[in-house]
Amino acid sequence: MVLIADTTHKFLPALERPLGFNPLCNEWFFGPPLPTPQRWCGTSSVNGNVYVASGIGSGYQGDVARSLEKWDVKEKACEWKWEKLAGLKDGRFSREVVDAIGYRGKLCMKKLQCYADIESGLWGEKCKATAVDKENCALQCLSPVCYERVYQSDPLDEGEKDSVRSQEYKYCMHKHSLGQSLDN
Repeated sequence: MVLIADTTHKFLPALERPLGFNPLCNEWFFGPPLPTPQRWCGTSSVNGNVYVASGIGSGYQGDVARSLEKWDVKEKACEWKWEKLAGLKDGRFSREVVDAIGYRGKLCMKKLQCYADIESGLWGEKCKATAVDKENCALQCLSPVCYERVYQSDPLDEGEKDSVRSQEYKYCMHKHSLGQSLDN
């Protein structure tokens, strides 16, 4: 288990380095110092590597919001470091924490890929017309099954914030990712 980020009572990054726990020997340990202590970042673990994507330091910085870094936990502790990877194209996703998902040994940042596909025109011009059109298309891209169940009959309207359907959609995605039935 590794704790990457935390926030103080003043909403400042609280950890300069990850805090980990090894249940095999019942010991806590510190990882390598983060280049920029972060909060509201996306994290994932794939094949013994820990990834940190996006986030905000003590204030908004575009380079931190677009950052993607990797820590190889399999290395000797004295050699631990964060490796800077190719940055994200857009820092605005840090505000909604990027979904970084380890799937079949790969780090997938599906929502970012959906937005990139929409921007490239892969989803057609209808998905680029307005911000809400882009969001509806991104939700459909992320999970066609869950989009159909939650939003298909009544897509989001401009400026609409529907927390009930948002939670229903996330729950649907979670159940679908576990292979559970979506009926009920």
